[in-house]
Amino acid sequence: MNSKMITNLAMSALMMSASAGVFADYKLDNDNSAFHFLSTKKQTTTEVHQFTQLSGTINKQGLASLSIDLNSVESNIEIRNQRMTKELFETNLYPQAVFTTQVKPSVYENLTLGEHTTTTIEGMLSLHGISQKITTEVMLVKGKNKTLTISTIKPLVINSDQFQLTGGIDKLKQLAGLSSISYSVPITFSLAFSHQ
Repeated sequence: MNSKMITNLAMSALMMSASAGVFADYKLDNDNSAFHFLSTKKQTTTEVHQFTQLSGTINKQGLASLSIDLNSVESNIEIRNQRMTKELFETNLYPQAVFTTQVKPSVYENLTLGEHTTTTIEGMLSLHGISQKITTEVMLVKGKNKTLTISTIKPLVINSDQFQLTGGIDKLKQLAGLSSISYSVPITFSLAFSHQ
């Protein structure tokens, strides 16, 4: 896939995310959602980080999108946040990560209050100028007022070389004077959607 196709795909996903809210059945509730990832340094020290600004929709046809503001990374150390945005994510060029997928509406619309189900979703993740297919298993729970929560059942592991992030990790390692930082990053999320 050439760079022009990747750019067009990412722009289409962003436009869909921005415009789908007008017609969406569900809109992501950022205050009640969470998106975490782990990093391991010096082989034995694992830390939890998160992104605090998320947006997304699920429309009437089950087309779902999730946008992550990469500038909202929170590692609990301000200088590390700055280094991640500049050296790893290069947010001046790639400010967002976008995931899009298709879910059959019957999977969640037929749930009763408090009921849950599991399903495997396959979608396209656009990150750092590269788009890759991602597959993961999630749990869907129907809550009060037709709210819908989608959560990982097990961590989703992203490898840095999938999105040309290895050089950025090496730069972080150099700046922090570390012997190692893992190139594999486990991700977990719990996404709350409110019915529109």
